[in-house]
Amino acid sequence: MEEVNEQQLYAVDRLEQAKRAILLAKEEMPAARKKIEKQLKKDPNGAKDWYQTLRSHQARLLAALEDCRLSLLEMELPDLAAAALSLGRAVANFQLSTPDYSRLCDTLEAFVKGMPDTEDKTASAAIIGRLMNHVRMGFYPTDPDHVKFITRGIDFPDRVTTNLLDPCCGDGIALRLMATGNNCYTYGVELDERRAEEAQTRLHRVAIGSYFIRKANYSKAN
Repeated sequence: MEEVNEQQLYAVDRLEQAKRAILLAKEEMPAARKKIEKQLKKDPNGAKDWYQTLRSHQARLLAALEDCRLSLLEMELPDLAAAALSLGRAVANFQLSTPDYSRLCDTLEAFVKGMPDTEDKTASAAIIGRLMNHVRMGFYPTDPDHVKFITRGIDFPDRVTTNLLDPCCGDGIALRLMATGNNCYTYGVELDERRAEEAQTRLHRVAIGSYFIRKANYSKAN
């Protein structure tokens, strides 16, 4: 039985977060592109703002692909790491003005599906479970497909801004995905400082600490 060290487990955790970030970008980028088209007909300045938002989504996608590459190298999967590098180069050269993002989205989804199953380890599942729970601090994120199912069950009001609160927001990806395409402000609370800092890049406001012990450490998203 091959031994899995803690450094490799961190790589596995990092890979999982990167995969979720890629799937989030797959939803956010075409949504932002559609907003640009709508704004061009009404307010060119508003279109510029959405273009900057689209550029931000692209930058986050590139960062997630780089995280994938580094994690895959740590997991001794050089072929998949090379694929992540190639995809990153393609995303960097992708023309954001392209009206149809379907090929990009299909490629991203296929890439994530081609990643290794991080639950299938050669070491004892019980041992890995305990170690990963320590690494994650009990963080078990909702997968994007289930977030979509939940979102479909919510009737977001037209022309009204909705406030969304996640008291255990983790890295903010699930709540950001729920808000994508809807008129929402997003608020989160997260115990782990590293994940809270990541969530701050996706949500409007994030509190670091326990939802039950309120803290005034709020930061506005970039």
